[in-house]
Amino acid sequence: MARRRQINTDGVTAMCGMLCCVRTSGELDRERFDAALESIRHRGPDWCGTMATGDVYLGHQRLKIIDLSNRANQPMSTPDGRYTILFNGEIYNFRELRRELESRGRRFETTGDAEVLLALYAEHGEDCLAKLSGMFAFIAWDWHKRELFAARDRMGIKPLYYTAGGWGIGLASEIRALLAAGLAGRDLNELAVEQYLSGGSVEAPQTIIRDVFALRPGHRLKWRDGRLDIAPWWRPPFVPEADKVELGEAEAKERLAELLENAVRSQLISDVPLGVFLSGGIDSSTIVAFMSRLGVGRMKTFSIGFDVGREAFDETHHARTVAQRYGTEHNEMILGGEEVVAVLPRYIHHLDQPSIDGLNTYFVSQYARQQITVCLSGMGGDELFAGYHTVRWLNRLSGSPLPRPQAANGWRHVYERLPLDWQRSKLVRGGFGMLGAWPTPLERYRMVRTLFTDRELAAIMTESCNGRRARLDEYYRYTHESGEPLSPTDEACRLDMMIYLANTLLRDTDVMSMAHALEIRVPFLDEQLLEYAIGLPSGLKFRDGRGKHLLIEVIKDLVPHDVIYRRKMGFSFPICLWMARRPLRDVMEDCLSQDGLAGRDIFRRDRLGRFIEHQRRGFERNPNSYYGVKLWLLTILELWMRETIDAASAAGTTDLSHAEAPAA
Repeated sequence: MARRRQINTDGVTAMCGMLCCVRTSGELDRERFDAALESIRHRGPDWCGTMATGDVYLGHQRLKIIDLSNRANQPMSTPDGRYTILFNGEIYNFRELRRELESRGRRFETTGDAEVLLALYAEHGEDCLAKLSGMFAFIAWDWHKRELFAARDRMGIKPLYYTAGGWGIGLASEIRALLAAGLAGRDLNELAVEQYLSGGSVEAPQTIIRDVFALRPGHRLKWRDGRLDIAPWWRPPFVPEADKVELGEAEAKERLAELLENAVRSQLISDVPLGVFLSGGIDSSTIVAFMSRLGVGRMKTFSIGFDVGREAFDETHHARTVAQRYGTEHNEMILGGEEVVAVLPRYIHHLDQPSIDGLNTYFVSQYARQQITVCLSGMGGDELFAGYHTVRWLNRLSGSPLPRPQAANGWRHVYERLPLDWQRSKLVRGGFGMLGAWPTPLERYRMVRTLFTDRELAAIMTESCNGRRARLDEYYRYTHESGEPLSPTDEACRLDMMIYLANTLLRDTDVMSMAHALEIRVPFLDEQLLEYAIGLPSGLKFRDGRGKHLLIEVIKDLVPHDVIYRRKMGFSFPICLWMARRPLRDVMEDCLSQDGLAGRDIFRRDRLGRFIEHQRRGFERNPNSYYGVKLWLLTILELWMRETIDAASAAGTTDLSHAEAPAA
């Protein structure tokens, strides 16, 4: 008989979190699982609910956004008791789905979206996914068939991690809950370390923990009697340019404006206050403009500026311009290096996996959460409408020759032995690209985005590095090569969506906003807008060497001219400038010393020491450079290992799973 634990903590807020385990043998340690659920309480302490038998555990931490009553708490079961669901996210079209279900005789006890999702799954099973508009991760357990089903939304806005083996399966919203429950050991995944150093984050399905995996965006998971089945239920619908529907610019502009308005309108649904992250760029300014068109009154907007690197990093004056145009209640804070150092312990605590990004979202979420519970963001605009420099590079190199593999390898070998400053030169990269050093779109993309080169990783990591690098190359080819002759613009957009957006921006935004009980919504990733933008002819996205052509045509009368046509900056931190002086420099020096990262067994200690010294000398010459970026990556890795690996070892945390790593 399932039993439920309920803790009502009215007046405290945070975001939804899930923990689930099904064992095929042995019984669950209920107290340990309750403690593991508590480890993600920051995701939703409005309510903590569990259902458990000897071999099944379903736990949920809830933030109340829609239907604030306790009737909508989870875990939630169908009236007949067959299905129980855990759900994290928002279903924006749940009212339409509810009316459809009611027309067929379904009755509902709540006014929220979780019950609608549960009823939809009970009626349609896996086919319910195609009907959903929103951001979601959910777990459904069938008590009759003893079958588990889980899924993530199309772009992976909401996270879901799993570990499985002969003992059973465990799933959670954050890796920390699986570790706290003893479902996986804290063994480092060295392939993931290389992914992180190479690209700034760990890519799904890998995680930094060897036996824990991330369910990839647009994928679903089935588990029954120890058999695990993972498959995609949605893929970005990129097609060759010749297969696209021809569109006139006027028609395309009108349809895009309609979809933008619909996307923003659908994501305004809430029973709690909303705001906007206003960076001062095109995408966030577009969200503010459309919210105003939809009649949103005195909306709250939030921006962050810095005490260094004003011209290169600070966008607050542009944000102010937009805020003044639309009369928003604008909030602005200026950060310094001392504040970054002060918050680093809490930031690292919430960082499930090391990442180059996230500090910006941590601070702006902390700031905004003092006034609101839900915030809209302009994320996704660059990926949909060709806003990144990767698009320019792939277009620039699209006419380069395709030499034989030996010639390509030879040119790449020469390039990787150039001094780092030369490698980062646009002239040098462009020249080697034109010579065919990177013959495929994926190789060109990785060249542009790579932080640590293969040569550097081979030099500083342990002897098994070469085997891992071959696996990493195979992973990239299997996961990211499209198999379709896409335009250079679409290739760049597709790879930015699948790699950078999914594994860095969206993941870090979820973790860092949830640390402060703030829900982030991303209208640009509304599924109708997403699929429409993907299918647009490339010339409507990238024209005359500039991205976002059609989007700019839509908003040119809504957003100030200086905001639209200024140099792109991005939502980034002057972290390297702060590292050049105390107190952040002291943190870096401590982390990279022989008593820190340079003493870790995953690295060749003498070579890493020499590498760090070389980067430090380059950093002294030019703090705001890739030398500083690499030092920051290494610093974050060491801080993360101290928090997640060393502290747990010192506390004697044990692994109860005896997990066998599933195929990813």
